[in-house]
Amino acid sequence: MPARISKQNFYTMAMYAIVPVLVMPSIAFSTAEVSIQPATIKSQTIGEQLTVEIKIAKGKGIAGFQFILAYDTAVLEHISMKIGNHLPFDDVFVVPPKVSDGTIRYAVAAPRGKLSEKEEGILATATFKVLDKKKSTIKLAEVKLADSNAEEFPSKIKEVSESEDTAPKDTSTIPSEDPKTSDPAKTPTGPKPKEDPLALAKKWQFDSYDVYESFTGIKVKIDADIGEWANVPTFIGVQNETGMNGSGPKRSFEEYAGGKWIGPSDHTVAFKMTWDPTAIYLCLIVIDDQHQNDDSGWNGDAAQLAFEPTGKRTKGLPLFLYNAALSSNDGRIIIDNQQPAGGTAGLQKADVAIARDETQKKTYYEFKFTAKEMSPVGMKKFKNGMEFGMGICVGDGDNNPISQKGFKGWGGWFPHSIVFAKQAEKTGLVKLVPTKAVGVQAKDKLVTTWASLKK
Repeated sequence: MPARISKQNFYTMAMYAIVPVLVMPSIAFSTAEVSIQPATIKSQTIGEQLTVEIKIAKGKGIAGFQFILAYDTAVLEHISMKIGNHLPFDDVFVVPPKVSDGTIRYAVAAPRGKLSEKEEGILATATFKVLDKKKSTIKLAEVKLADSNAEEFPSKIKEVSESEDTAPKDTSTIPSEDPKTSDPAKTPTGPKPKEDPLALAKKWQFDSYDVYESFTGIKVKIDADIGEWANVPTFIGVQNETGMNGSGPKRSFEEYAGGKWIGPSDHTVAFKMTWDPTAIYLCLIVIDDQHQNDDSGWNGDAAQLAFEPTGKRTKGLPLFLYNAALSSNDGRIIIDNQQPAGGTAGLQKADVAIARDETQKKTYYEFKFTAKEMSPVGMKKFKNGMEFGMGICVGDGDNNPISQKGFKGWGGWFPHSIVFAKQAEKTGLVKLVPTKAVGVQAKDKLVTTWASLKK
């Protein structure tokens, strides 16, 4: 057991199907062919809406897909993306499209244990608005498919000639938004929130996670009801380094002490941050099929947080450490101010709210870090341009089987600033900005979406 691991875990962040780069291709399947039709957009009426289809052949047995679509922004404006008919399940997980500089990243995962039974079908349809009457092309820049073991399903991109292209479909009379993927999810019947974190759609910073830009402008009430957070950017399912010395592959969940992660519904974490001059606010959304905490601030399902107040994040700088959990025995909120700022009292009851929605299998955390709490280190008032380091580690424990009780793994955002050793240099960077955050692209950090890791 690593030194001082007993209060070194932090809030885990593993989202509904986000696993590391897919491993060895499975030789049990034929090679699927993915194509886009029509690939060539000929002269159209300006203002007209049209759709293209991303099709698959030899695709029986897939459980998830991710692709990147490239198009000419001078000719086309992206309107919407809809899931097709190849994964015909009502409860698929859809990662909302991320649109940036003429590319669209889109991913869908089937529920655990469900596979496509068809050889051919449509993975998705993309709708565009015509901006200019000239010929252009739409290309598949990347395609990844996954099988039932979260391994790569062999695939290739099939180029379609102009003679094979079908005419684009005019969708000008069809609503530009798909209610299945764009409408907020239903309000949970359990004790809290007004929004489903999986429906935060266009604000997800899905593949840009080294820097979180926190913007201001909302009023937060610490009650674990996250309705007011709807328009705040979300980091979800972040992949972090694994292994005590950072030698392992990047994963959104790191197993520990015999723990087994069986997929995103077993443990997935998202987080959001906002601020005003008086406080910094943090919201955690944890998808977890079981909530287990036997009155501990760290041993089981619990959030562990680390602050490096200068933003320099260099080795040896002091960290302020806070743990919080919801007791599964009596519903008490446990606050462990392990190392508060400058010897202050740390987080108080009014600064922390946690609610478990057993129906939705989600746990919601809200934290308030006041300027008063940070004043001993000079943060007397928060303002635009401030930077600080942060680590988030959410531990996971399960009651069934009993072998999974306790601290059996974690996810989050730079959790190695907390586990194994307290390391300021391994915190993520938070920037306070005055309005809407601008995503910071992470290079060479492909986040591949799908359902579960192998046991």
